[in-house]
Amino acid sequence: MAFPSDLGKVSISTSVTFAVGQYRINVVDYLDQTQTGYYLSQYRNMLEAVDGFLGDYEAANQQSQSLDK
Repeated sequence: MAFPSDLGKVSISTSVTFAVGQYRINVVDYLDQTQTGYYLSQYRNMLEAVDGFLGDYEAANQQSQSLDK
């Protein structure tokens, strides 16, 4: 699998961010009761959740790097 991105002529270090995930409405079946993901309590729909995820990338990356150390 490949995700191409045209960076044009690169003269300095640059990066590209990709988000790969799986979307399911009913993510948990607990005692025969289906439940949605937590993101639906914070966002109106999946597209807003993805926008929020990508918009928070820098802070989330810093937190994950700190946790890894």
